[in-house]
Amino acid sequence: MPLSAKEFLDVIAWKGFEVPKGGWTAQAFAVHGYALLRTMIRAAQITQRRAAPIVARSAMKVFKEQLEKIISRVYGKASEAPGVKDGSVDLFFPQHEGLWAQAIDDVLKETLLKVVVEVVPPVQSVMAQGYSKVGILLGQESDPDMNPRIAREARDVALRIVRINNTTRNQMATIVRNSIAEGLTVSETAQVMREEMPKRFANRVLTIARTELNNSWTQGAAIQFQNSSVVTHVSVIGCQAREPKSPQFRGESTCNIQDVPIHEIDELMEVGWHINHTGTLVPSRFRTEDGSSNTDAERPEMLDAQPEG
Repeated sequence: MPLSAKEFLDVIAWKGFEVPKGGWTAQAFAVHGYALLRTMIRAAQITQRRAAPIVARSAMKVFKEQLEKIISRVYGKASEAPGVKDGSVDLFFPQHEGLWAQAIDDVLKETLLKVVVEVVPPVQSVMAQGYSKVGILLGQESDPDMNPRIAREARDVALRIVRINNTTRNQMATIVRNSIAEGLTVSETAQVMREEMPKRFANRVLTIARTELNNSWTQGAAIQFQNSSVVTHVSVIGCQAREPKSPQFRGESTCNIQDVPIHEIDELMEVGWHINHTGTLVPSRFRTEDGSSNTDAERPEMLDAQPEG
């Protein structure tokens, strides 16, 4: 039987972690913040790792179904071409590049909304867990009114995963052009597609799944941070480096970015992170009794031990 969010956190929590009895404050964060951040990172990584293979398999299933529909569409159109007899497209249709391009566009338009259903459930689960587990760690109640927003944003993530992007389109177009140059027929080109494209897609799909699940968890966590009355700033920790070509926010890399005010989270999320991003969005400053935030001396050291690019 699956563990509840609370039971899961009890199992993976950093030694000694507990929500302070009086709730999180700047002073409590200074004392217990290390355990909070370690637990939050563990929860994020474990949740994402469990879901990544499921999403990758679902996306692969979707891609193969789309590929077969594309091939079937090309066969159908080629068999209707002038001079083709008895459906013998191998003999009479050497120029078929345009057919492939049209079939790809048509199939994607017709199947995208249907096939996204395959990927939505695990993506929405990770986003919802980011929201609920971060809420538990912060000691605050989750708002059921957030469920529609989570469902909507999970669908947007799923669309990014299953949509055949320009890289895949270009790979297909290259196979078609090379096939025509080599004098291959429609069926021979289809065979090359079946042999090559799943392998190429498989090489990318797990990376895509990991990236988008990280985004899903982060989105759920961000909603919870915005709902908090005590978190004033967030940071990203756990990135291997700050690449100069990565997405930029406030003139710096979004990887390992420090102390973004709560009211700027939506802007940060719009900028996003690079492919294969591994960092975790965490609270980095809490409100004090007089309404200010932690001083640097009141923050866990791990927030300041950030690798440079």
